Amino acid sequence: MNNSLGLFFTYQPFWEDDILKDELLLREKDGTVIAVMGRFQYRGDLLCVPGIGLTCITFPYGEDAGLPAYCHGPVQTLEYQFVHNIRYAYVIRFLPGMFGRYFHISGLELSSKGTPLDCLLPNLSPFVRQAAEAKDLFQFRIVMERMLSDLLARRRSQCSPLELTWKLSYELLYRRGNMTVQEMADYTGFCRRHLRDVFLTYVGISPKQLCNQVRFQNTMQSILLESALGGSLTDISLRNGYFDQSHFNRMFKRYTGMCPSKFIESVQEGKPLLVKNLSIEKCIYP
Repeated sequence: MNNSLGLFFTYQPFWEDDILKDELLLREKDGTVIAVMGRFQYRGDLLCVPGIGLTCITFPYGEDAGLPAYCHGPVQTLEYQFVHNIRYAYVIRFLPGMFGRYFHISGLELSSKGTPLDCLLPNLSPFVRQAAEAKDLFQFRIVMERMLSDLLARRRSQCSPLELTWKLSYELLYRRGNMTVQEMADYTGFCRRHLRDVFLTYVGISPKQLCNQVRFQNTMQSILLESALGGSLTDISLRNGYFDQSHFNRMFKRYTGMCPSKFIESVQEGKPLLVKNLSIEKCIYP
C-alpha cells in the first residue's frame, strides 16, 4: 500500500497486497480528498476487516463490461464482501461523509454486501458505461469527476428558490462581487433568466446588480484603507475585478455621484461629501 494514502483508507490484510493494481486520489478543486480510486482484479469474495467508514462503488471494465456496478456500505465487522462475479473493476472508495455529500443517500440504505447502483440511482448508467470504457485509472478519474459534478448540479437544482438565493448571495459575498451571472448559472445549473427572476423576487435586485454593488462596496472600502498609504487607484480597481480604470470610474460615479479622486480628496481632507445636481431625500429620526 502507498504510504501517502494511508490516511485515507484502512489496509485490508487478507487481500489488498494481492489484487490492488494501482491507486489514485480524487480531490475537490480546493485539494480536499474525496476518495481513493483503484483498479482491481478479483479472485473471489473478499474477507474484510472493519474499516474507517468508507463507502465504495465497483465499476466493472474490460471483460466484465456490461455487468452491474455495485455500491458497498462500510464494513463494521470481519466479514466477506461479495464481488458479484466481477473479476475486473475500477473501485472508488469515498471518505466518511463524502458519499452522502454527493449522492444524498442515507448510509442506512447501504449494505456492505453490495447493492446494485442502478437500484439506488438508475440515472447514473451513462457513467457506468463510460467507466467500463476507461483505458486506465486516469481516464476513470475523469469519468468520476464528471459524475460527481453532475450529481452536485442535480442537487443544486433541487434547492428551493429561497435557498438558492441564499447560497448564491453567500458565494457572491465571499467572492467580493467577482462573479458573473454566467458563472452563477454554471454553478447552479439554472439559466440566467431563472436566476434573474429568483433574485428579483427574493432580493429585490437582479444578480448582476448585486454583483456590481458588492464589488463597489469592497472597492470603496479598499480605497478608504489604502489611499492614505499611497495605494494606486488603478491597482485597487483591477484587484477588485474591474476591467480598467475607466470602467471603475464610470461605476464609481454612478453610485456616488463623484469621481474616485474627488472622493479620496474629500475623505483625506475631512470635507463633507457633496454631490452636485442630485436630490437625496434625507431621513429624520426622532
